[in-house]
Amino acid sequence: MLFERLPEAGYPVGDRGDAEVFFDQDDVPRTALQHDLGRDGVLVNLVMPGITLENGEHRVIPKPALNRIAAGFSARKLPDTTDVADAILFLTSPRTTAIQGEIVRVTGGQLLAG
Repeated sequence: MLFERLPEAGYPVGDRGDAEVFFDQDDVPRTALQHDLGRDGVLVNLVMPGITLENGEHRVIPKPALNRIAAGFSARKLPDTTDVADAILFLTSPRTTAIQGEIVRVTGGQLLAG
């Protein structure tokens, strides 16, 4: 199994046997991981959520502040947990056989100059 070889390659593995690897967007290990696992047909991509809502609410930020923040983004809305899940589902679907080494930002777009 692929994950059994991760410790040999120097990648930490969690209790469930899944890879526990976190990288910055320009981190060299991410590139190494996609190179090492790519030969086995494993695609390595990152999903980077921004401020994420759950059922339209944030656990800390009050609704009036969220509305002001959302107005500053090009989509004029902040992503919900379902938006993040949709990005993950897309990246794990059979339709993404050639998407490798990408960072998918689920943020509501670019912050507009105000």
